[in-house]
Amino acid sequence: MPRNQNPSLPAAAGTAAVLALASCGTFGGETSEAQDAGPPADAPSLANEHGGFLLTSPSEISPEGQSDAPHVLIFSDPACPACAQMEAAFHSDLEQWLTDGDITLEYRSVAFVSDYSKAATNAFACMAEESPENYFSYVGQVTAERTEVDELSEQDLADRAESHGADIGQCLSDGTFEGFVDDTTQAALNEAGIEGTPTVLIDGEEVPGDEFMNLDQHVTAADSE
Repeated sequence: MPRNQNPSLPAAAGTAAVLALASCGTFGGETSEAQDAGPPADAPSLANEHGGFLLTSPSEISPEGQSDAPHVLIFSDPACPACAQMEAAFHSDLEQWLTDGDITLEYRSVAFVSDYSKAATNAFACMAEESPENYFSYVGQVTAERTEVDELSEQDLADRAESHGADIGQCLSDGTFEGFVDDTTQAALNEAGIEGTPTVLIDGEEVPGDEFMNLDQHVTAADSE
């Protein structure tokens, strides 16, 4: 299996470390209960109805995403160590599969773990709005960096975006898409029934947590059907 070759992403800590990390669950009993969502929050223009961003190539977000290729859906929290390990291990594989047209890839980023979860997930939405061609690279970089630091500051998040040629500083300071993040998180909990991250589904079938490091085998199997 190819490993991450992108120098902007930290190397994975190894298969054992990934498997040793429990998924990041929802914290606080009130979090998993249905809440009054209120009016829908303003969403990025390329978000789909579920709050996800569907990639048909490493540089193209397409809300429709029509394709016969297997659909890989990842629920991820940027503050979740297990999500960081998985992203560090598989970002380059996901990029290659997208480039080759072997999959479509959808990220639904949620805020389960901490205040940083919301800040970084808002940053992802800002990036999708301001520089969609760099969304995939940015999500991979910021998520994987959790293997090295507990969290990034608002300025750090802006600097990472600037390294991709995007200015999301105002979007970050305004918390432009924090309501959208809340809505997406509640939809993951109450509609999709997600109890922890990372959660990976391929064509609607969940990949067991102890099979994350065999993700390539699951993609190959789905592609051959």
